[in-house]
Amino acid sequence: MRILIDTNVALDFFCKRNDFENAKIIWKLCAEEKVEGFVSASAITDIFYILKKYFEREMIYSILEMFLSAVNVGDVSSYEILEALKKRSKDFEDTVQSECAVSYEADYIITRDPKGFIDSTVKAVSPDEFISFLK
Repeated sequence: MRILIDTNVALDFFCKRNDFENAKIIWKLCAEEKVEGFVSASAITDIFYILKKYFEREMIYSILEMFLSAVNVGDVSSYEILEALKKRSKDFEDTVQSECAVSYEADYIITRDPKGFIDSTVKAVSPDEFISFLK
């Protein structure tokens, strides 16, 4: 099974916020190769920028290296950007993520904001919902 991990879920994991326990379970599933996890390359730069509010730069490098030991970074090409632009959605970032999920052949997008992905062809679910599927 392949999943795209949305920026907000990755940040929950790194910052121990909101749904930290479920984000941790998802990362562990990826680390144990029970699911194949992806984050988009564009999400990594967003995550790095946001983490500067919480951690020193060297810690951010370590955190991301640890995270990426279990999760793949997927490309964001002009194709995904152009497809997202065609959709004229209210949330461009989520639409890019959705197009990336299609390119990665993901089964699910794991996000705390499934409503932001209503038009996605890849089903978006909350971390809690995703974990319940696996039980």
